[in-house]
This record gives sequence, C-alpha cells and structure tokens, in this order.
Amino acid sequence: MDFADSEEHRALRSAVAGIAAKFGPRYYAEHAAARRPCDELWQALGDAGFIGVNIPEEYGGGGGGLTELALVCEEIAAAGTPLLLLRVTGAALGVGVARYALGAAAGYANERRVWAEPIGAHQGVSHPLAKAALAALDAAIQAHGGNGLSSEYGLMPYWGLPRSY
Repeated sequence: MDFADSEEHRALRSAVAGIAAKFGPRYYAEHAAARRPCDELWQALGDAGFIGVNIPEEYGGGGGGLTELALVCEEIAAAGTPLLLLRVTGAALGVGVARYALGAAAGYANERRVWAEPIGAHQGVSHPLAKAALAALDAAIQAHGGNGLSSEYGLMPYWGLPRSY
C-alpha cells in the first residue's frame, strides 16, 4: 500500500498551507479567546474553493472526496489554525495539530541556545519530542487493531525509531 501523496495531493496541501500560513496560530488564538469565528480564514479558503473540495463538481464542488477534505483540514491545523471537526476531519485535525506542535517545539529547540548550544542538542529535550511521535505511532497501531502489527500496513518498521532517541 502506497501512502505517498500524489502530485495532486501535494499541490492541494501546498495551496492550503499557503493560505493558512497567512493566518497562523496567533490569529486562531485571538479569535478563540474572543469567541469570534475565523471568518477571514473561512472566506479565503472558500474563495480558493477548498471548503467544497469534497463535493461533486456537478454540485459546484471540487470533485474530491474525504481524502481531499482530510488533507485540507490537516494542513489548516498544521499551520496552527484548526477549524473543522468531523470523524475524518477530526482525525486529520489531530494529525495537523501534532505536526504543528512538533514543528513549533523542534523550531524552538533549534533556535534557543543554552551554553552556546541549541537546547535541541540535549537529550532531555529530544526525549519528550520522541514520545510525541511514539504516542502517534501507538495510536495508529491501535486504530488498525490486529492489522497494526501486520507487514502490509507498514506501521511496524517505525515502531522502534522513536524509542531509539
């Protein structure tokens, strides 16, 4: 089973990420704190045609499916601006939030210096980040049930990697 994104999916991710990056976590946090909807982000996504990406073209949508909708939701959340919760989109939102959080932590760990070295050079910083990857992998294995351990689903080769950090 090939889990690599197609060229079309990479382009979709890139376009959504470009829009979401213009808003980012501060925008989302300010709107959430004020209990205001993120209308500007919704408008930008709608103008680009990404809100209806999973609706058939004959009804004015993008002609995609749940995969495309999940990719949109994941990229929005990965930029720190989560919006949607449905079962599939909720899972995509979780993946995007995890990507955002790990990216923010890794960026900080590489920028922040203590004793002339980035704090990321110290194992005490890398261990918790590896635990986040481990938690995500364990959740993925559990979601597959017994199939999470079978070779055709491709999760087990990654099982040891986060444990080695």
